This record gives sequence, structure tokens and C-alpha cells, in this order.
Amino acid sequence: ESGVLLRARAWASWLGFIPAALVLPLEMYSISKRPGWASWLLLAVNVLVVWVLARDIGKRRKH
Repeated sequence: ESGVLLRARAWASWLGFIPAALVLPLEMYSISKRPGWASWLLLAVNVLVVWVLARDIGKRRKH
């Protein structure tokens, strides 16, 4: 039963990582058109989310 939960968490990481990573180029484009502190903050938070999820996915692949 716990194996099912671990696999579900792996799917959750992938389902969060993919859209967050795909939005990064759009956020960078938005900053190039309308730079501002809110845009930079949004980009920083999204990069952090992508990094955390990528680290989680990487740890799971090692096991």
C-alpha cells in the first residue's frame, strides 16, 4: 500500500514540474516586455518550484 502512495507522489512531482518548467520562457518574455518587481518575484518563485520538483524527481530516479 505504501508503494502506491510513493508512486502517486512521483506523479505529483512530474505533474507540477512540467507545467512550471514550460511557463519559465513565457515569464522571461513577459519580463523583457514589462519589467517590474512583481514579474521578477514570480519568476524567482517559479524557478524555485521547478528546482525543488526537479530535485525530488532526481532523488526518486536514483532509488
